[in-house]
Amino acid sequence: MRILIGVVSAIVLCVSAYLFILAGEFVSSEYEAKAVGMMLAIPGYIIIAPGLLGVGLIDYLPIYLIFPKGGASGVFGSILLFAIIFWSVLLSFLSCKRYWPF
Repeated sequence: MRILIGVVSAIVLCVSAYLFILAGEFVSSEYEAKAVGMMLAIPGYIIIAPGLLGVGLIDYLPIYLIFPKGGASGVFGSILLFAIIFWSVLLSFLSCKRYWPF
């Protein structure tokens, strides 16, 4: 049960990070407020940053089964997937040690 708490928390965290990035890009392009959009997207980039550790694994894992078209969306999706895995492991460990959530 504690592992499930960590996994669900990681999924919610990464989806909210994606929404922060999406909102920042929308504000930047739609309202021409690049500084505001950048400030809005920074929390999302910080949350997804641990996913960059898995970029080297894209060539060795069958990521093409998840993202068959590849390209930039496949790389970003892979980074998001690796970030979810990173946060799932970390938050599940903290949950088992009774540090997360509280």
